[in-house]
Amino acid sequence: MKYFAKKSVEVSPHKGNVSEGFKQFISEFFKAFPDWRATIEHIVAENNLVVVFLNGSGMHKGKFHGIPPTNKQVNMRAAERYKIESERITRHWYVFDQLNLLKQTGTLLSEPL
Repeated sequence: MKYFAKKSVEVSPHKGNVSEGFKQFISEFFKAFPDWRATIEHIVAENNLVVVFLNGSGMHKGKFHGIPPTNKQVNMRAAERYKIESERITRHWYVFDQLNLLKQTGTLLSEPL
């Protein structure tokens, strides 16, 4: 994690030190979606803040946030925000479309009954 400062902070959803929360999330994510590929849609930077919009897809092959593997192809959009100080990331925020993921894996019905 050479791009992150030693005391960088993960803000959401795994609050705490990046070396703990973000590493754990990434490890679990790539176990669940081992063939994941993402495309950067936009990058916006102003002063020391950078926002990256991503669109990705992969096969759901492992447990993810309590959802057992479905072997379904899923697509997700995400946004990440970074605060940069002294050429290192000091704060990291991210969000992804969890509702759409639940619909695609069949965990949540897409239409009301």
